[in-house]
Amino acid sequence: MGIRNNNKNRLSPDATGKNSHGQEIPVATTSIQSPLIFWTKGHTDNSSVLVNLTVFGTGESSRRASGRWAGPFSGRPQLILELAPIIASFLEYRSPSLVSTYIKSLREWWRVFDLVELRSSGSKKFIVSTVADIKFIHRQTAIDGGMATGVFGVFVRVANARLTADGLPQLHWIRPRTEPKPRHIPAPWQVDKIRLTLKARWFKTLDTWQRADRLTSGGNPSSEEEHRLIKNYRFLQDAAIAYDHPRPSFFDGENPIKARDFHSQELNLADMLAGFYPNAQSVRVAFHLCQLQSGWNAAVLLSLDVNDDLIEPHPKDPKRYILRGFKHRAKTHQISDPDGHPNSPV
Repeated sequence: MGIRNNNKNRLSPDATGKNSHGQEIPVATTSIQSPLIFWTKGHTDNSSVLVNLTVFGTGESSRRASGRWAGPFSGRPQLILELAPIIASFLEYRSPSLVSTYIKSLREWWRVFDLVELRSSGSKKFIVSTVADIKFIHRQTAIDGGMATGVFGVFVRVANARLTADGLPQLHWIRPRTEPKPRHIPAPWQVDKIRLTLKARWFKTLDTWQRADRLTSGGNPSSEEEHRLIKNYRFLQDAAIAYDHPRPSFFDGENPIKARDFHSQELNLADMLAGFYPNAQSVRVAFHLCQLQSGWNAAVLLSLDVNDDLIEPHPKDPKRYILRGFKHRAKTHQISDPDGHPNSPV
């Protein structure tokens, strides 16, 4: 099995399969090479995922990939061929994280089938070759083994879709119960303290930029520290012109500067860049402040396209603005008024 991101559009034409009763089964329009290999579509080309279910037909005796591995499992070629078109249909527009959940679910259920076969014998040996071979004993073994509710439910949903398509009774199984995770809602004073700390750090960044603008625009230094900083700012500006690059590299290239000579002149690269560009810490501060002000989750903020008209003037207050985003899963636009009502769908 292999999953990797796709950044090209290689989707194949539509395809459909039929069950033993001649009924059509919806299949994702992403099948390529074989019924067990297909692309998801995702919201963007970069979120498309290549899904390879071949390992569930051949089995897996060892694993070279890094990370935790729960052990081998046998191949069940007929079963995975039955389930593949259903899985492809369900995953067609889903996220990479849900694809991983489906793969994890298949792996765990394949091991459950192996365990039940190993424990049974003779005329009561439970061998799973097709979806019709799945019995209640498999549910009980999965629950006794501590299978998570989500992993359990994903496979049952796929199996039931296949059983329904074949005109067979569904698996009317109750999912394993999970204890609700304790959730702690922080007190308002704790949230306010975080917000004030973030704002203080962000305004410190703004002050640094404003001071750099003042000093490089002819402002008089008011301290020894500002004398040192203006030397750094002017050095960077002159170097940017000389190297024809906004962020020149001083320590390599055609005319590298030795680090000891650099520091002997009271030059500091971090101070230079801080006067003109955000650093990693200020980017994180701005991001989390935006989360606090907008009420949006990280996925919505990270999906914003700077080429779009994200920010627009407030229709009633010139001192305020409106931030617009799009929530892919809900298929709705989100607007945020920092001083009004955040996270309002339109």
